[in-house]
Amino acid sequence: MSRPAPYLRKGAGSRQNRPRKGDDRRDRRDRRDRIEIQSSGGTKLIEIAYNVVRANNNGITLIDSGNRAREWPTPHGPHIVQNVWVHNNTVTMSAHQTTGAVEDDQDTDIFTTNHNRFDSNTYEVDSIAAPHFSWDNVNVDWVGWRGYGHDRHGRVGLLDSLSEIAGGGSSAQK
Repeated sequence: MSRPAPYLRKGAGSRQNRPRKGDDRRDRRDRRDRIEIQSSGGTKLIEIAYNVVRANNNGITLIDSGNRAREWPTPHGPHIVQNVWVHNNTVTMSAHQTTGAVEDDQDTDIFTTNHNRFDSNTYEVDSIAAPHFSWDNVNVDWVGWRGYGHDRHGRVGLLDSLSEIAGGGSSAQK
């Protein structure tokens, strides 16, 4: 029996899930991210930790979609992405797959002031130089991702060989 896709709620988070292709509850939208926070947040911490994400359209994604911050009253806080801590996950991505954050309402607070962060994650990718990470409305490679301050204690390696690269140098560095 497959485990259902993770359910995330404010003040809690997703821990130790192993979402994979073929889960019973599939997201029918085009993005089909296995772990996604979309326009939800508020004052409490949302923690996404100790998950294994593979064989999906994307990895772990934060999406600030539409200008729902003005909808009021909302029983669980404003519809914005804030206070999300993504850490200690293992994410596998092949060509054209990304992990990170995007916005489509011209409000860049998701990247600057909303306290969203990624740290201590492990990524298995098809190419370390490929743009597998999204931040500030651009897709970047591992070096660019770390340049935004993410995954300071994280690591990346090639699919099936996870040779650690700390800081984004060549694969000869360990």
